[in-house]
This record gives sequence, C-alpha cells and structure tokens, in this order.
Amino acid sequence: MHWNPLFDQNQSEPYKNKLHQLGKALHSWNNITNPGLLNGRAGISLFFFYLGKFFEDEKYIEKGYSLIHTVFDDINKGYANQSFSSGLAGIAWAVRFLVNNDFLDKQALEGFDQLDKFLEKSMMNEISIGNFDYLHGALGIACYLMNKNDYNREMIADMIDILSGLSISFRGEGSAWPSKTNGNKRKLVFNLGLAHGQPSIIYFLSKAFQTGIRKDNINRMLRKNVQFLQSHRNSPDGPGSCFSNWIMPGEKPGNSRLAWCYGDLGVAVSLWNAGNVLDEQSWKDEAENIFLKTLKRKLWAPNGVADASFCHGTAGIAHIYNRMYQSTGKKHYKLAAGFWLKETLKMATHNNGIAGYRYWYLSSEDNYKDEPGLLEGAAGIGLVIMAAISNLVPAWDEALMLG
Repeated sequence: MHWNPLFDQNQSEPYKNKLHQLGKALHSWNNITNPGLLNGRAGISLFFFYLGKFFEDEKYIEKGYSLIHTVFDDINKGYANQSFSSGLAGIAWAVRFLVNNDFLDKQALEGFDQLDKFLEKSMMNEISIGNFDYLHGALGIACYLMNKNDYNREMIADMIDILSGLSISFRGEGSAWPSKTNGNKRKLVFNLGLAHGQPSIIYFLSKAFQTGIRKDNINRMLRKNVQFLQSHRNSPDGPGSCFSNWIMPGEKPGNSRLAWCYGDLGVAVSLWNAGNVLDEQSWKDEAENIFLKTLKRKLWAPNGVADASFCHGTAGIAHIYNRMYQSTGKKHYKLAAGFWLKETLKMATHNNGIAGYRYWYLSSEDNYKDEPGLLEGAAGIGLVIMAAISNLVPAWDEALMLG
C-alpha cells in the first residue's frame, strides 16, 4: 500500500520536534511494569522500532530490542495473562509483526508453537463463557491466531459457531451480541464501541470471511449485525452522535463521544471495512455518511475529548481520518486528520507529563496520569504523528482494528 504524508516538509517540523521530545522522554522512562502490547513494553517497542526507522537513528532501534528482551524475560518467568490488550496474545502479535517487518529475526519465534496452543485453549475457554471482548477476551486472541500461515482453521471455525450461538435476534432489527463489559447483570447490554462491542465483532468476522472459513454463516452474521446497527441509529437530523455507547432494550439511547474506543468513528470504520470485504457498497456509503456527520464535531468537551491518546483522544481521531484519506483520497478526510493532529500538539500542556502529555481518567483526585503505552499514552501519539508526516505505512494499526 502506498502511504502519503499529510504535511509538507515545513509543516512537518513541529511534529518532528514533538517526536524528538517523545523519543527522549520515553527512552529514559523506566516505570513500565506491564509487558503487554496496548499498555506496556511490547507496544512501546513498536514505537521505538518505527522511530529508529523514521530518524535513521540506531539508539532507538536498540531501545526497541531492549524492551522486547525484557518482555521475553517476563514470559520466561511465567507471565500468564492471555489477553490481547495486556497479555500473551498481544505480545505474540507484536513479536510476529516485528519479525514480518524485518525488525527481529525469525529465531525470536522459537517456542511460539507451544504458546499458540495455550492461546487456542484460552480463546475457546473465553468464548465458551460468552467473553468475546477484543481487548480482554476471545476475539483478540482469534485475530492474532489467524495471522499465522498455519493456524488451526478447525478451531477458529468452532469458535465462530459458538459466537453465532451467542447472538440474540430481534424481529425486523437483526441480531447482536450482549456484552459482559458493562457490569449491569440485570439488563441486556449491547455495546456499540469498537473496543468492546459490535464493531469489533464485525471486524473479526470480516477478517475471518477473507480466509474462507464459514463464509455463508459469516455472511449471514454480518448482515444481521449491520441490520441491528442500522436499526439503532439515532435521528440523522439530530445535533448529536449517530450512535449511542450501547443499547439497553427499553431505554432511550444517548449520545457518544468522538473517539476510537466508543462512538461513531468505530461504527463507521467497521462498516467501511466490512463493505470492502463483502463488496457491499451500501455499507460503505453508510460509513461515509456517518463519517461526514462526525466532521462537524470539533469541540473538545461536548465530544468527550480530554487528552491526546489513541484510545479516546485527539491522536486516535486524527489517525482514523488519516486512514480514510489514504483509502479514498478525499480532501475532507485529509483536512480533518490535519485539524485533529494540530489539536494533538495543543494537548501537550502538562509540564510533568511525557513530552507534555498525560492520560485522562475518571478519578476522585487527580484526573490525569502519566501513561507511556500505545493505546492510552505517549507511544501511540508518537506512532500517529509518524504516520502523518512520513510515507511509512502504519501497519501497526492492525492491532487496533484499523489496518
């Protein structure tokens, strides 16, 4: 895939300066306890490998190696979390990604056959209890396993069959999967966020469809779930979002933030990708309709924007629009990506943060904390900036259901 920078050389200078600041700050940042992909050292290593390639600076490459070696040390000591976000599935994805992109040699994969068998069992255990969650359950593990050339197709097919049986159908409104992430056990909750809900299932099913597994069943599942989303879209004439964070039958839906994790952008991304995979133009048209409405939402507070993170901040918003620009060549996506990248620079206001950045979270005390990781922190911001000012294809964003 050809990738075009958003900015010319002069426009890129402040972003290069910020990358230098991020590289310097993270290079000396030692308080990273988690080895995981999305919130730990494996993900931060991706930032350093890309940064080393971008600046042609060996010290950043060496930092990437150093971080990965500490991750292997944790695994050898018995680290057993299996999730994609913080655990072995995400770590394994990162290592395979680095091997496939010539950052690591193939000997880094020694022993992975045994690890993958453990993850296959973990995937089936999670889906058997209804935990399809991409970050913390079966879907993320399955997406990692499907990246292998010799993955267990029969087991993935069994997993899809179980997933199919977990959906709930609604007359005239399609079908959807009840979520285990909301915490309200007394009511059915259908999560509409890309991080944990229906869009992540659409991503997984689209990926599986391309492999030829259970194509007829997947085709039906996808069409039913898209119908559910279409049936629960907010009024197109309203001033707020197109979709709520979740659907609780019998309760009025609300608005959602503008972000990667929850809201309209995740729904639109999933419809766009599924439309490409199934050659369904109407889904792509609807995705663009949703995207176009989001372009009008540029204020921080009304849209739940409180930091620069990929998860629910300006960097994630910018990168999604950049992806759409690269896919379509349409100028309004380029302008939107540029706007939110400028907002990302403006977010670097914390004197005690990582290159000025801190992550917002709900707390009774200080609502901001230092976060170096890919999903919620400085490493993700840096990767987004590199994707905006270079022709390095950000293949790493497959881990976030975008590539």
